[in-house]
Amino acid sequence: MLVPIPAAAAAQDVQLTATPEAAPAADQEQIIEFSADQVSYDSNADFVTASGAVRMNREGNYLAADEVTWDRKSGQVMARGNVVLATPQGDKLIGDNVQLADTMRDGTINNLLLVLESGGRIAAQRGTRVNGVNTLSNAIYSPCPVTTPAGCPKRPSWAITAARVIDDPNSDRIRFEGGRLQLFGLNLPLLPIFNIGRGGEGTTGFLAPDIAVSNRNGFEVAVPYHWQIGPNRDFNVTPHVYTGVLPAIDIKYREL
Repeated sequence: MLVPIPAAAAAQDVQLTATPEAAPAADQEQIIEFSADQVSYDSNADFVTASGAVRMNREGNYLAADEVTWDRKSGQVMARGNVVLATPQGDKLIGDNVQLADTMRDGTINNLLLVLESGGRIAAQRGTRVNGVNTLSNAIYSPCPVTTPAGCPKRPSWAITAARVIDDPNSDRIRFEGGRLQLFGLNLPLLPIFNIGRGGEGTTGFLAPDIAVSNRNGFEVAVPYHWQIGPNRDFNVTPHVYTGVLPAIDIKYREL
């Protein structure tokens, strides 16, 4: 069952056939695509209950869940069971329960996994989403695979933990507050506030750390800093810290 529902509409029957109210044209164009195996509708309360392969889509924000309740008067959406929220940027928020506004851009979720379009992953105890910006509490980030080729869980070789993480897709940066680096079981402090790129190009700031190990140098941690001077010029400074030899620094300037 697929029902396009204008956000400002007053539904007239349990089949969710919608008739737009007198409203500005811009509001009438805000369509929510909605489908589920089973749908019930309380016309007096303007309340929708859906179960079984529930899908909602608004302006590129896509929600999938086992069960959804939607209070159309307040605009509150509660999704439960195998919840996946996909964003226009290609990121995915995964959890068991999520509370959203029907704009699909604001909400809260507990015990979540944020899968970035670039391949990185952030797990957190709690997350809030306001106007498309994710703020995560007690989080851990890693760009490394967290499963084996057979699909079994595995511990990443390195990760960043933080009390607070702010992920703004528009800035292409991930901000860590109170961060620490977990490296092969070691727990190393980072700067109180630390930013890395979320996978895009052409942004100034720290990039994801590079971890390596060799017989000659031992463990190596390199933390590149990228300075985008202009559209065709950039400057990279990369400190290298080793367990087997003295530290080093790598400086690169490029002009294309």
